[in-house]
Amino acid sequence: MAMSQDLEGLDRVEQWACRIAERALGVVATPHDVPPRQGAVDAFLTYTDGRQAAFEVTHLATDGSASLHLVQLLSRDRFGWPLPGKWWWSIWIEDPSDLPGLRQVFDKIVLMCEGLGVTEPNVLPCADVDADVRWLTRESSVRMWGCPTVPAIDGDHIRRAMITQPGLGGFTDETFSQLDGELTAAFETPLLRRHVAKLKRTRADERYLFVVVGVYDLPSHFSMPWDSATARQRMRRRCQWV
Repeated sequence: MAMSQDLEGLDRVEQWACRIAERALGVVATPHDVPPRQGAVDAFLTYTDGRQAAFEVTHLATDGSASLHLVQLLSRDRFGWPLPGKWWWSIWIEDPSDLPGLRQVFDKIVLMCEGLGVTEPNVLPCADVDADVRWLTRESSVRMWGCPTVPAIDGDHIRRAMITQPGLGGFTDETFSQLDGELTAAFETPLLRRHVAKLKRTRADERYLFVVVGVYDLPSHFSMPWDSATARQRMRRRCQWV
């Protein structure tokens, strides 16, 4: 069955989800939650035999969408800024509200560290005196590491500092034995309950909730082997039908 050509009115993630549904189910997606309509499911999926499925797209967003919002902000700068000094720098940031403050003090902190030959701001001798250093090291969610062995300038090119969210770390549960419990808890959150309620009050032959799971939305032991057959089977069993 041919895919729909026009998904105008849906955002990028909703369009992406519709394309996946079309390929996986052999359906054609039609946008539904578009102006002037409000509070409706995002799309309808039409099967070759005429059946229709209500289709709703959302994010798991267990942290209130903070990590998603931070990714969106960092992506605008391609996850990095030009380096002001002589070293390459790596930065971790957890709270999106710290990004404007980091932007203001970044050049100053980098140059202070390099001038004193220290690779982390928290060991600067002025940490108790300088307000910017104190904010960065004691009040913000930011961590910074300088790498003196990697120069900031590569030929005629100025390298960029790498700014990311912290790594998840820890051991991975490759059996995904706790995944059902985590998903059950997620479906009890107000956000997902609202989307499920919207689907249930929509007249359709079938109803699907497409949940985008971010890397920070589940505990770290679920973060790595999402290509495993066990993970895919558990996700399909738990999330396919509403």
